[in-house]
Amino acid sequence: MIEIRAYTVSDFIERYLPAQQPRYGIKATVLHHTYRPRAKDYTGPISIDAIRRYHIHNCGWRDIGANAYAAPDGKVYNARPLSWNNYAHAHISKSWSHVPADVRELAYPDRNWLNHHGFGIETIGDFDEQAIDPIPPALEVSLRVLAAVHTRYKLAPERLFLHRDVAYKSCPGNRISREWARREVSKRMEHPDPTIRIVLLPGSQPVACNAAIENGVTRCDLRPLAESLGCEVIADDIAAGTVYVRRADTPAS
Repeated sequence: MIEIRAYTVSDFIERYLPAQQPRYGIKATVLHHTYRPRAKDYTGPISIDAIRRYHIHNCGWRDIGANAYAAPDGKVYNARPLSWNNYAHAHISKSWSHVPADVRELAYPDRNWLNHHGFGIETIGDFDEQAIDPIPPALEVSLRVLAAVHTRYKLAPERLFLHRDVAYKSCPGNRISREWARREVSKRMEHPDPTIRIVLLPGSQPVACNAAIENGVTRCDLRPLAESLGCEVIADDIAAGTVYVRRADTPAS
């Protein structure tokens, strides 16, 4: 079985993708949602492992299905390597007459064309229900990864497809349209790196806290930022939705 790990978006784009060697060449991308688990069900690597076990034991697949998984905590998980001879996320199960003309032109008569040539990313969430305005963190991750894949393999935004183009399901959710997804990927191809640097003054010491701008909001990992300011993070009550930050020299209550 492949080793699956969580990456920051920047590491996935800058380190993982360049190391991949596609077996047949990447000629398209496919956007998915998991439907289940939903964003609120996500529990880190445990959720990814549950998806993997479902694909192996319920679907009978060799391993987890897609090439990457975008998570609500802003991480992206690697999955099927592009060097494998088959991915398992986008078999064309619709009648060819129901498949959009642009997909038919690329794929007909090969129902596994997208599983040979299409990079597929699953977004953890249910976008039949979950709103996409503002764009949720997991969906933002998918869009950024897709933009990087399109740029790397010189694909126009029009080579992005939705899973429902080729299967009788709503995936990646009825709230997401082709036009919207392609437009958002195009934006990120034009402006590929929304990351910023957080610098501790005085001295201009950068803080490695995965800072990024998402929907106009600056976000970063709390612990490294707090520790750089001489504080400690206490996450004992995280299940209740509370994380405490206190100065390291403050006595515990």
